[in-house]
Amino acid sequence: MKSNLAGHLKTLFRIPRNMLKLFRYNVTYSRRLQLEQHTTVRTSRCGEIIFSGCTYIRSYCEIFADGGKIIIGNNCFINRNCMIISQRNISIGNHVTIGPNVVIYDHDHDYLSGAGTICSAVAIGDNVWIGAGAIILRGSSIGRNCVIGAGSLVKSKIPDNILVYNTFETKQVELIDK
Repeated sequence: MKSNLAGHLKTLFRIPRNMLKLFRYNVTYSRRLQLEQHTTVRTSRCGEIIFSGCTYIRSYCEIFADGGKIIIGNNCFINRNCMIISQRNISIGNHVTIGPNVVIYDHDHDYLSGAGTICSAVAIGDNVWIGAGAIILRGSSIGRNCVIGAGSLVKSKIPDNILVYNTFETKQVELIDK
């Protein structure tokens, strides 16, 4: 199905009229896609978004294929205030749970040469849990059955069946000389 028919969308998903403008062309979805209010799903520059099956997306999320392709598998849950933005390719497997405030990008700004962005695909395997506030950067590959801890920064390849967490030491520095 394509999102070309606003009336069909309203009936199919019971999406409020003011949210229909959020859908753009090149969005493919199943009948079991559920969106809460203030969620943006959009494409530009020939981008494409594919929802493969049952997906539930909470409020204030943005899913934007800015010339890239985003594929979200079956039985996925995306919590509040997440951003998934693609200029190349982001693939999210089946049975993936994404906590609140997670950011997934497949590109970085090329600030040294000023040439725009550097892109590398992001792949997230099946049965992955991504904790609140995690950041998944370009070139990352997360294997099956992984847990990404809250607040983690991922910019690497993670094999199957791994728990990833970052430790941040709290340092105290006195600001006033005595």
